[in-house]
Amino acid sequence: HNPSTTGTFYARIITYTLDTGDVLSYAPGTEGSTNAQDYGGIALSTNATVNITAKVQEALSFCVYNATCGDDPSFTIGHAVGSATVIDSSVVDTKAINFSISTNAQSGVFVRLFGDTLKSGTNSIPAVGGTAAAIVAGTANFGLYLSTAGTNITVVSPYTTSATTYALDTTNTTSLYGQKVASLSGPTNGSISTITYGATASNTTAAGTYTATHQYIATGTF
Repeated sequence: HNPSTTGTFYARIITYTLDTGDVLSYAPGTEGSTNAQDYGGIALSTNATVNITAKVQEALSFCVYNATCGDDPSFTIGHAVGSATVIDSSVVDTKAINFSISTNAQSGVFVRLFGDTLKSGTNSIPAVGGTAAAIVAGTANFGLYLSTAGTNITVVSPYTTSATTYALDTTNTTSLYGQKVASLSGPTNGSISTITYGATASNTTAAGTYTATHQYIATGTF
């Protein structure tokens, strides 16, 4: 039996032709006078165990960007009319931004959107709402969809990956914690997704400069 304490101990090894009979003739110190085929001994020593500890920190890298991580993701949506970039009733204008996630979160990451629809003073471009739907040129609307879902990314309803259906549920995106738009299922390195915004105005939409501030928040579950 191995000892439970550190230090030196010894083991005796004896071989016999059979597992009965001759084995019973053994007595400590009389190996040479027994019917053993061979005998000998070994010395062993145990020492304190080596306990190794290595810590891996929780890691989450989240970047929202235009072309390259670190650039300004802000944009003007619209098309050129003379020297101006505008939205009007003639077309649905779109603009895309990207976000990337790297994490060792074993249970993944939720991406939330906090923000409102386009507004100019008391005027606004109506958000598509909490049910995904098409944006039709000439019917004032503003929304988004995930045009590319990165590795292990799942879009959270009402948002979709369909170019024909946008959503922007301002009831929830303007709430305290915003609204989930996507989830990451587990540890992933460099998962890149693309969000496409769409906007159009109607013939009666009030003139003005419309703006919105959108913040994307990634929360890992470790």
